[in-house]
Amino acid sequence: MKKSTVIILFLLFAGIASAHGLGMILEQPVGDYIISSGFNRFAVTTEDTVSFDFDLFDKDRNPQEFDGVAVEIVKDDNTYFSAMLKKPEFGRPTVDFRFPEPGTYKISENYIKNDKSAANGQLELKVENGSPWYKNNMLMPGAGGLVLGMLLAYFILKRR
Repeated sequence: MKKSTVIILFLLFAGIASAHGLGMILEQPVGDYIISSGFNRFAVTTEDTVSFDFDLFDKDRNPQEFDGVAVEIVKDDNTYFSAMLKKPEFGRPTVDFRFPEPGTYKISENYIKNDKSAANGQLELKVENGSPWYKNNMLMPGAGGLVLGMLLAYFILKRR
């Protein structure tokens, strides 16, 4: 096996280990659908910018087509964010948001299909006050991916 292949494997494992999928997902059944919000944190604090993505599934967990999603983030009757996010050609609608204060926020989602509401619901997210750098740091899983990649490369080279 060429060294370049080993290096690519090494970097691939690091990339997979630090992927967005390591965060949390909030979901709620709504009629014939499940609304879903994924984000890139294990715990949300006021010190972090959170990347949210939005998706819609049927009850059997099959992805459903939609044109966009209206998103509103509210706490104590104060609206902190409100936008209509168009679904991109590839992937999911996403938004980055930094919560200004701790507390319980309500994330309202209204999925639009053919200019009509397909599903809407509300998810709750608890936001804590700031935390130590290591609590939500995505470098930790990334470092784990680097170690896995190094071990894999070592065993592949040793096998030769």
